[in-house]
Amino acid sequence: MRAGLRGRVDELDRGAPAEARCLVQALREIAVEDQIVLELMYFEGLSGSEAAALLGVPEGTVRGRIARGRQRLRERVAALLAVAPAAPTVDVTPEQLETWARELRRQQGWE
Repeated sequence: MRAGLRGRVDELDRGAPAEARCLVQALREIAVEDQIVLELMYFEGLSGSEAAALLGVPEGTVRGRIARGRQRLRERVAALLAVAPAAPTVDVTPEQLETWARELRRQQGWE
């Protein structure tokens, strides 16, 4: 894998902690299939064809999941940010995100 998940999360946390927490929360709320593809593409740095090969699905399926996942993620982040001042924040550490990602990989039989 090209880019380390921990490094990407640290980068998000340094740039905008509130937005990073909303992103992680939103990512946890979308379909697992979408989470996996987005993680592979954005956190792990795989190309669409690499993700398709790893998942054993056509590249068009990966592209569809990316488009759907991005849209759902956008909607959830916007909703979370709209209520962020009134809602309690969830502190998410890089270790927690790494655990979440590891669990997704375990569920898919990748570990």
